[in-house]
Amino acid sequence: MKEWYYALNGAQNGPVDGTEIQRLRAAGILEDESLVWCNALPEWTAFRFVPKEFFEEPAPSAETGLETAAGIESALPAGQTAVDRTERELAFEFKGGAGEYFRIWIVNVVLTLLTFGLYAAWAKVRTRRYFYANTLLGGKPFDFTGNPVAILKGNLIFGALFIGYNLLLQFYPIAAIGAFGLMLAVFPWLIWKALQFRAHNTVHRNVRMRFHGTLGEAYKVYLGLALLVPFTLGLILPYLGFRQKRYLLNHMAWGNSRAEMRGESGFFYLTFFKALGIQVLVFMLNIALWIGAFAGLKLAEKADGNPPSLIFALVGLGSYLPMFAVALYYQVRTGNYAINLTQWAGVGRIRSTVRARDLLWMYLSNAVAVLLSLGLLAPWAKVRMARYRASRTLLVVSGDPDQVAQEVAREESALGDAGADALDVEVGF
Repeated sequence: MKEWYYALNGAQNGPVDGTEIQRLRAAGILEDESLVWCNALPEWTAFRFVPKEFFEEPAPSAETGLETAAGIESALPAGQTAVDRTERELAFEFKGGAGEYFRIWIVNVVLTLLTFGLYAAWAKVRTRRYFYANTLLGGKPFDFTGNPVAILKGNLIFGALFIGYNLLLQFYPIAAIGAFGLMLAVFPWLIWKALQFRAHNTVHRNVRMRFHGTLGEAYKVYLGLALLVPFTLGLILPYLGFRQKRYLLNHMAWGNSRAEMRGESGFFYLTFFKALGIQVLVFMLNIALWIGAFAGLKLAEKADGNPPSLIFALVGLGSYLPMFAVALYYQVRTGNYAINLTQWAGVGRIRSTVRARDLLWMYLSNAVAVLLSLGLLAPWAKVRMARYRASRTLLVVSGDPDQVAQEVAREESALGDAGADALDVEVGF
């Protein structure tokens, strides 16, 4: 049973059950904007953004006549055991090391350079297999089974489009407009194939993942809605982000366990306008910084005639970092929301507690380390990031994980997987 807490008159109250929370709302004691929380939510959330299903408690299981409440053993047929539905938390862990991955990385870099980029597909497979094998869930590793030839096909297609567009842009600028339109038209198809490929080749506890999204919906989400951005003055952006996350999560499956994202676009808009308000303040501060920089420049020119370029470098960095931090805040908040409100049928749910301030520090410190080491610390930075993300993620599973894996693997169908291993491009997963 979920234990709920709610904020009222500036104080935290609870715990209560989901029925009581709904009664408080019906009585007008709580409002749509009242903050509530349970361990299934990433943070305190306005009542109206919590799906109704979260307040409902599962009915006691009557499976095979099991009378757990009375503590009476069920008369199951010989050889069968009761399904354990006790909720438990399985932690993600990343066990890889920077030194170990450095040896893989340096070989990948050298061979990719020597083959003029052709080895990049094999390098990507080696990298993914290393990170998958060292990512554990409940002590069991993941496995990546992708074929590098499929990745090579994706690289060649993407490379051909990019080179063709740039050649046309240089010699036939008018024709380049048509080529750009062709690239836009192909883009949703590439994303769709890449999502199929990545899911199809991800295996955990001998159960393969799948992506069931359709090509038509990919075009609607990644092209149709995106084309409306300029006509809505950007106001459709939160809805676009919501639909893209829902397209990914709603069509994922682990064996026959389908995922369902239960969130609403309202949270994306609320977070977007918060971020937008902060960006406006940042923009005003940037204007003040640049005015101060130009004033300092004039004083420096009068003093010795040599304007200090360091001033512009520092001001430029000071202008970019706050904007990057706000964008990161939006991505982390909406990402956690989407992941935490996704239910995997018969399995459970993933809980993500990634924090924007942690990622900001890691991005900045990683960038400085990679820059000062002339790129040699890139493997260390990647391992560090993988370890952090794993440490902030866990799976709340309903039952014994091995037993659940056996259930979701039953009658696992390969329908819809035809061509899933055809090609891959790096679009982010």
